[in-house]
Amino acid sequence: MPDVRLRPLSALLLAGALSVSTLTVSALPGTAVAAPRVDLPEVPGLPGLPGLPGADGTETPDEHALAALAVVETLVDPATSPAEAQQTLTQAGEADLTGALRDLALSMDALSPADRAEAAAYLARPTDRRGDGYLDYEGDTVQRVCTDDLCVHYVVGGASGNNVPAKDASGGAGGAGNGVPDYVDFALSTLQDVHDTYAGAGYRTPLPDGAKGGDARTDVYLGDVGSMSFYGYCTSDDDVPDDARAVPAYCVLDNDYRTGQFPTNLPTENLQVTAAHEYFHAVQYAYDAGEDGWLIEATATWAEDELFDSVNDNVQYLADSPLSHPRQSMDRDEDLAVYGDWIFFRHLTERHPAAVGGLPVLVRKIWERAGAAAGDRDEYSTQAVEQVLRRQHDVSLSESFARFADANLRPGRAYAEGRAQSYPKAPLWKRTTLTGSKRSVGAQQVYLDHLSSASQRFTPGAGLGGGWRLRLSLDLPSPTRGSAAVVTVVPTSGTPSTRVLRLDRAGDAATRVGFSSARTSYVEVTLVNASTRYRNCSNGGTSTWPCGGRPVDDGLRSTLTGRVVPAG
Repeated sequence: MPDVRLRPLSALLLAGALSVSTLTVSALPGTAVAAPRVDLPEVPGLPGLPGLPGADGTETPDEHALAALAVVETLVDPATSPAEAQQTLTQAGEADLTGALRDLALSMDALSPADRAEAAAYLARPTDRRGDGYLDYEGDTVQRVCTDDLCVHYVVGGASGNNVPAKDASGGAGGAGNGVPDYVDFALSTLQDVHDTYAGAGYRTPLPDGAKGGDARTDVYLGDVGSMSFYGYCTSDDDVPDDARAVPAYCVLDNDYRTGQFPTNLPTENLQVTAAHEYFHAVQYAYDAGEDGWLIEATATWAEDELFDSVNDNVQYLADSPLSHPRQSMDRDEDLAVYGDWIFFRHLTERHPAAVGGLPVLVRKIWERAGAAAGDRDEYSTQAVEQVLRRQHDVSLSESFARFADANLRPGRAYAEGRAQSYPKAPLWKRTTLTGSKRSVGAQQVYLDHLSSASQRFTPGAGLGGGWRLRLSLDLPSPTRGSAAVVTVVPTSGTPSTRVLRLDRAGDAATRVGFSSARTSYVEVTLVNASTRYRNCSNGGTSTWPCGGRPVDDGLRSTLTGRVVPAG
């Protein structure tokens, strides 16, 4: 069930046009370039995949397992292009190879003995016979260097194409002539720093794996996974029991992060953020290897930026995030959006910044409630988020998500790095200008799926320079179905004022705000469906939604009316 950090297709297309650069271990200045959103064309001639697992969770266990195996076989086939791989994932209702392989690992018991053996090969280690399906050392001599907590495995001078840069120079990361390539020294020291940071913040350390990889320490393998469009991945070759899904993990990082394959950032920067991201997966596996994919990837992408804040590689994923697509449900395990969801956890930890060991506590508390080891609560993703917000911060998920949706309209002001990193602004659902001669707008209706939002802007125009107010009437579904609403008044000068509206039991609300063009630039009203209700939740669920279930509260109608009235 590897958790694979993928490059957006836009980066892949750029990679082919750039030359290879030589790795140097040095200081790490610079920022990431945000990748543009790429709409993939249909790929003609893509082989048919029988029984692709869909989002509705209607497959039988054996159908689901066979479909998961078929998807993985296609994705790891060298003849599969990046565009074909993305189309396969889309057809399968998967976010990435991460989800496909997790599906395979969690469902492989339903396969025939022959198919189960093939699936097991995809979960094997790179040093095993035939490798793991993604990295194969092909008989090369593999060397190992370790700390007390982890080991890095690598190849120098082999024939498999997985060699690390052999340079072992004066001033290198491990010192002159220590017999270990500088790249490996740097990888080892980076990984140890990552391990120490997570442990110091109170997270569980990765579980021991017995004698696999040589001993019980966590293993990281270096190889040319960039040729397959991966930054790296982390997985487990242990069986995953249904009743206690905490398992050991091993990770794979690229052998050089050369610019020809990774055109954004320095090679050392890409190693840093990928080490932080993938090793966080190993930490997550000590809680629950089968947790909902969006929580796994979003929090790992959040963590990489907490540890290596100057790299900002995760900014590229905001092109597929609630910032860019507020009308899409946040919690579906599909496409690159699972990476872009990191911005939700950045919002939460900036609002609730209490920290231990340099990291905000909130995300760790979520994983403690989501844990599936013996004695853990084993809550699914949104359930754990809801409980931490209520119990630790006395706020509901509905209100938190509503404030998040509102903040995304003004990311340059709302986020610490929003202006410097040019976070995209959430698009508006509607823009309305009211004037002295046009003082009202009819009922505006929008249909919202769960964990999504829509925002309308009202701007005072000609003839409203005196004492005027904007009367807002809202008719939303009952708050028991996740409804919430936020009103923000942006003045001509000064700080915007934001208020979460109080809805009655039916979901109705009314309010008035200042609307003089002399003092008000505009008013934004954000309507929210923050439902986290699902039916058919189970550990064996086959949908791409939390708990393997199906959302209950999608397509709910919300209505908004605005009218200008005299003040007083």
